[in-house]
Amino acid sequence: PFLGGKRGKEQESNDTTETTTSMPTAKDPPATAAASSSSQTSKSDPHPGGNSTTTEKNLQTTTPPSEDDDPHKKIHHFFKSLLKQWEDELSSRPAQQKQTAAGKNETKTLKQCRDYIRPLFKLCKTRKLQPAILTPILKIVTHCQEGEFVKAHDAYMDVA
Repeated sequence: PFLGGKRGKEQESNDTTETTTSMPTAKDPPATAAASSSSQTSKSDPHPGGNSTTTEKNLQTTTPPSEDDDPHKKIHHFFKSLLKQWEDELSSRPAQQKQTAAGKNETKTLKQCRDYIRPLFKLCKTRKLQPAILTPILKIVTHCQEGEFVKAHDAYMDVA
């Protein structure tokens, strides 16, 4: 499952390594250990001796979905990266500009946006975003990534 952030990636990688790693015993030569592990997995396989289908089946279940396949992850990553870019731009300003009224207002706006978007991130992480909202937001994200900002605005207006 997508947990978001660095910790979620580490958990996913630990899950995949635990399910795919098999340790040969010291008594068994490598070929025997591989044959014994394939016989163990073929017990659950409906096709006896179908070693390749078992391997493909394991790869499909252990491989985490890519960002393109998972709309929740795509939405989360897109808006998270936009916030990060915005924050980097604001932090790279000179100190004099940060101290002006306009500079302080820009910083407050970033903090407010980060607070207001937090529920969307939570819904994306738990994959509980309703399809009625998921589809239009995904359309907006896709248009923005393609550089079609007028189409993204039109998609936003359709939602609003």
